[in-house]
Amino acid sequence: MSVIISSKYENQPPFTTEFIESLINDNKQLEPKELVTLIGEKLELKSSKHKFIIQYTLIEKDDDINLSINSDFVSIWDDSKDGCITLQINLLIITIYWLSI
Repeated sequence: MSVIISSKYENQPPFTTEFIESLINDNKQLEPKELVTLIGEKLELKSSKHKFIIQYTLIEKDDDINLSINSDFVSIWDDSKDGCITLQINLLIITIYWLSI
């Protein structure tokens, strides 16, 4: 299963992308909700100075349908401390937001 970083905020996250990729690859048998819950639990242990929001979108596609998904967000946060990263694993999209506390 290939993990693709589809977007990354300029600020350095309080975790490495390798950590997240490894966590995803080691737990690929989990359902999406279980996987993002596990990611949240592991990130909480990594940094007590941040709050995390983990969102997922699972795309279920019929081969007869052309599919185009666009998503964006607006943030009012401290650009030097907060940010997000979006990863794509096949038809599962995971976005991790981190907010400094």
